[in-house]
Amino acid sequence: MITDYPKMLTEFGAVVAGILGILKYFHYRSRQDELRLVASDFHAVVASLRSDALIERMAGAILLRRFYDMKAESGKATPYLKEALDVTTAILWG
Repeated sequence: MITDYPKMLTEFGAVVAGILGILKYFHYRSRQDELRLVASDFHAVVASLRSDALIERMAGAILLRRFYDMKAESGKATPYLKEALDVTTAILWG
């Protein structure tokens, strides 16, 4: 009976490692999906800034600030912080 403990411990460790690996994979996939959604939102906001309709351009300018706020739903994707700053600068210089 005592000789079974190392084998049981090894099997238990393998099962736990497998479960953690699967959970890590799904977390990675969900992070990638989240980044794709934020990228889509960013490109839609930038596209609205090119609109001929004044209201749509104003709404795009207001929505662009979401990419500066870390607490906003788009704030999780910090790679777009620099792009948002570049777009804002281009608008002000334009």
